[in-house]
Amino acid sequence: MKKNVFVVGQDEINIQDLKNIEDAEKYEFIPLLDAADVRLELKGERMSYEKLIAKAREKLDNHKGSIDAIISFIDPAMLLTYYLCEQYGLKAPSLKSVIYFEQKYLSRKAQKKVLPDHVPSFREVDPFSAPKMSDLELSTPFWLKPVISYGGQLAFKIENQQDYDESLEIIREQIDFFSEPYDYLLSISDLPDEIKKGGGKYCIAENTISGSFYTIEGYVCDGKMEVYAFFESPLYKGTSSFMGYVTPSSLADPVKERMIRMAEKIMTEIAYDNAPFNIEFLYDEKSDHIWVLEVNSRISESHSYPYSKVYGYSNHHYLVKIATGATPEPLDRHGPSNIAAKMYCRVFFEDGIVRHIPSPEAVETIEEEFDARIKIQVEKDQKLSELQGQDSYSYSVADVYLGADNENRLYERFDRIVERLSIVVEDTEAET
Repeated sequence: MKKNVFVVGQDEINIQDLKNIEDAEKYEFIPLLDAADVRLELKGERMSYEKLIAKAREKLDNHKGSIDAIISFIDPAMLLTYYLCEQYGLKAPSLKSVIYFEQKYLSRKAQKKVLPDHVPSFREVDPFSAPKMSDLELSTPFWLKPVISYGGQLAFKIENQQDYDESLEIIREQIDFFSEPYDYLLSISDLPDEIKKGGGKYCIAENTISGSFYTIEGYVCDGKMEVYAFFESPLYKGTSSFMGYVTPSSLADPVKERMIRMAEKIMTEIAYDNAPFNIEFLYDEKSDHIWVLEVNSRISESHSYPYSKVYGYSNHHYLVKIATGATPEPLDRHGPSNIAAKMYCRVFFEDGIVRHIPSPEAVETIEEEFDARIKIQVEKDQKLSELQGQDSYSYSVADVYLGADNENRLYERFDRIVERLSIVVEDTEAET
């Protein structure tokens, strides 16, 4: 009999990746909440955890068969998903441990305890009663962002007092998009006072750190941690915006081992168990120093297709296996590509209007020619400032997933695809 796996945030792309796991025919993937419901993004509709939980409960309670797992892979949905897992007695990490991933200030405190030399200086900031910038005792530039936010939204690099004041004003106006769902979840959950008193209407300010971006992806199952992939994340030159996520990484094995040991300390400290995770690091080659950038209580959607191109199965393999009570077996590398990536086609205008995008037929032709997956993120005549889920300094107009025989070939193929897509954006700010 198939196991019933309820998916929070199921969409067309993720169902493809879910079906690309070992023994996929043994599972019935059932949409629980739509992806549009749980992608918490500025300029979109405000998310109500109260309504989403009620909607999910109604579907689960009316389901006639077994409820074998509830899973997700979307940032804003993880707390909601693990709350539901607790309520239905399913195999999953505790909600408390997941909050130590998701709430940035609490996360930094936990990291600092076990890795004091690998975490930048940081401060909690109440944006509605903010201290003077000088009282933060942080060197400039530093980052200012809400303790609950996703995808670089409302994250600002602070160079001076004007940046600080203007960023606080924007955050005060928009932080409720992120804080309201989180605070509601705190109100209905049995959690320690240390967690409940923090809430979501706070920010974290922390010193900038430098180095090359790397991500490890792994899992903890019945107390044992395994790492199954390393990704590297090049930036667009001269910016803080990711160009993409590439696997396997070129990082030296001794550095990888140090990152794995650091991950073990974090997992042990927060008592995280029975779920995948990923941790973003910065590695400064000159000083041979590793910084912890961010921890996430999920697989990365961005890693799924590249992982499958190199290793044969999507990383959803690990998520589904653990959630349904199995211990995942390591995958031998047997995908069609030696290297693969998700790449972002970005523009760096203050604002602009999309004047041309390729037709669906043209996109399909390019996908077939390059054996790639392409997702156009914009529509013709759309203003860039209306896009949801963007970082504070660029706009992603298309996602390109592809593989290649080697690194040079990978970037060459990406450049050719971008040229073939012929997305035209008019820089409207340049005219004023």
